[in-house]
Amino acid sequence: MLVGANLEGADLEGANLFIAVLKEANLHRAQLSDAKLELAMLQNANMQEVHIAYVNLSYANMQGTSLQGADLTEANLEGANLEGAHLLKAHLEGANLSYVNLQRANLDGGQPNLCENH
Repeated sequence: MLVGANLEGADLEGANLFIAVLKEANLHRAQLSDAKLELAMLQNANMQEVHIAYVNLSYANMQGTSLQGADLTEANLEGANLEGAHLLKAHLEGANLSYVNLQRANLDGGQPNLCENH
């Protein structure tokens, strides 16, 4: 468990974080491209400006997570919980948002019109 861990700027490209518990972790500007984060618990994490293009975040719990300026290009977010998440200026081109919970999520300035909704 990495609850509250400071991973700011960490290079976790391709890491296997399947079912990882990263609640309230600081992942600001971390490199997570091609990481496996299925079912990860990322509630209230700081993921501002994180690079998570092509990441599998299916069924991850990201309730209240800050994803401001994050690169989610082609990310698989199927079934993820983004309730109350902050997605200001997030890059969502080609992201799979099937069955995603976006209740109370802040998408102002995001690019949901470019998302792929299967």
